[in-house]
Amino acid sequence: LTGAGGCRPLGNGFVGTSRAFIENSRYSTLNFFNEKLKKTGEIYKSIVQPRGKKIQFLSTTWNYITTKDKVFISAKKDFVVDVVDKTGKILFSITRDYERIKIDRSFENNFFVWVKKNRPPQLYERMKRMLEFPDYLPAIYEIVIDKDILYVITYKRKKEKNEIFLYTTSGKFIKTLDIPLYKDHPIDPLPYT
Repeated sequence: LTGAGGCRPLGNGFVGTSRAFIENSRYSTLNFFNEKLKKTGEIYKSIVQPRGKKIQFLSTTWNYITTKDKVFISAKKDFVVDVVDKTGKILFSITRDYERIKIDRSFENNFFVWVKKNRPPQLYERMKRMLEFPDYLPAIYEIVIDKDILYVITYKRKKEKNEIFLYTTSGKFIKTLDIPLYKDHPIDPLPYT
């Protein structure tokens, strides 16, 4: 599937991300694909790199997961999970007031320490020139569904534990948990299945 990433099944088709270039600006899009992997529609589009500007790091971090007939999408800076059907119609949104975490200089420095350690030197230099960091982290880090429970993981950590909000897949709040998710470095992916 050229130009798409992270495809997940939805009914007889798939949902996946891709890039779009419009008027020399780069966008990230979330799309529907049919069973033959042909793009059939667009659900979301957000700018990643405005024309002539730096890449907006963490400006839109796509988090989406599918069930048999719905797509759960976290693609905004605030605490919002939109739930759409197979046609792209928003069925409902899960929202809550949430104070986002301010990014300090140490976050940016830690990111570049990780890049320097894990990527080729020329990529490290290129990324330092191309990335622009926002003032705040997005509210939602990741979303996961297990046994009809939606786990909304935030960036907030206390003593190696991440703050996680649990909802039913119909949008009803259940409870908040702090679950230990060990990460060797703040940029590493979350270690879970």
